[in-house]
Amino acid sequence: MPVVMMIGLTMFIVALIVSIDLAGIAQALFAHPLPEIDAAGAGSALLVQVQAIHSTLAWLIPLKFFAIATEFLAIAMGLSTIIYILSNQTEMIDNGIQLGRSMMQGNAKVENKRERVPA
Repeated sequence: MPVVMMIGLTMFIVALIVSIDLAGIAQALFAHPLPEIDAAGAGSALLVQVQAIHSTLAWLIPLKFFAIATEFLAIAMGLSTIIYILSNQTEMIDNGIQLGRSMMQGNAKVENKRERVPA
């Protein structure tokens, strides 16, 4: 369970680092006016930056969704562990109570037998 949560957090950190790098590319791209970006020819630096943004977003968004799904999986695993442990503890306490009751009933029967025996 902790490993799954760490994997999810690692994916979020990777997504953060990539997003920060992508923000730098977007800042350099949008420092130019929009008509200049639209008029960029094939092989120009502006077009390469636009393609880098689009290609990175193609895998960055699914990575973020996978990371949050991994986090939810870790939370669900933790909750299922809690439910399992509580049900086992409840069963163990119930067994202990039943054992205690049976021991008390057994002692009461022994004490009653002692009282019935004539001295």
